[in-house]
Amino acid sequence: MADNQHSQTAGAGGPGSSRISICWRSSPTSTASASPSGSCKAGTLYRLITESERARLIASIAGNLAQVTRKEIIDRSIGHFRRADPEYGARLDQAVETHKRT
Repeated sequence: MADNQHSQTAGAGGPGSSRISICWRSSPTSTASASPSGSCKAGTLYRLITESERARLIASIAGNLAQVTRKEIIDRSIGHFRRADPEYGARLDQAVETHKRT
């Protein structure tokens, strides 16, 4: 997470509980802005959807990214997903590699 981006988690976090991440970016003129960053929103959404929805999302994105021919574009894209949620990026990276082998 960038130095100027902050995150706070609400919820107990135990098995079966919900965890919601609240993120915001600091701006030079204020301590925090009410608008969360794009990667924060994507990570929050990823953590809120069910596992089957996550699997479908990963498969859909990976299928499209696997068609990209420039590795640096794929790597940059996966980096954005990793910033949103480390698991999100890791699963997407693995799925893209699997698609490319088939």
